[in-house]
Amino acid sequence: PCSQSCLLFNRIYIPNILKFTQGMSVLAATWFIIIQSVDGADLLQDYTALLVISQTDNVIFVVADYGFLGMDLSNAADDVKCAQIEVDDNLVNGRWVRMAKSFSMTLILTVLLSAYTIFAIEQSAGTYFYDNY
Repeated sequence: PCSQSCLLFNRIYIPNILKFTQGMSVLAATWFIIIQSVDGADLLQDYTALLVISQTDNVIFVVADYGFLGMDLSNAADDVKCAQIEVDDNLVNGRWVRMAKSFSMTLILTVLLSAYTIFAIEQSAGTYFYDNY
C-alpha cells in the first residue's frame, strides 16, 4: 500500500513533470520552426502542422468519450473526467513545499534564460544558422 506522499508523487508530481517536459518540447520545436522559416507562408504551414499534431490527442479523447471507440474507452474517459484526488493540506501547504516551489520556479527561469542567452550569443556569431540574406 502506498502512503499519502507516495500517492501525491504518483498522481500529481509525475503527471505535472511530464506535462512540463511536453511543454518544453513544444516550445523548443516552435522556436526552431520560427528560426528556420523563410517567409510567412512557410511559417503558417509549419504552425498548422504543429497544431494538427498537438490537437490529435484531444480529438481522440473526445471521440472515445462519445463512445465511438467502444464502451470500454467511453467508460474510461468518464472515469478520468470524474476523478478527484483528496490531498492533505498540511502536506501540500507546508513550509518545505513552498520553498521547493520557489526553488523550482527559480531554477526553471534560470535554465531558460541561460539557454536563451547562450543561444543568442552563439547565433550572433552564426554558429547555428547562417544568414539567408
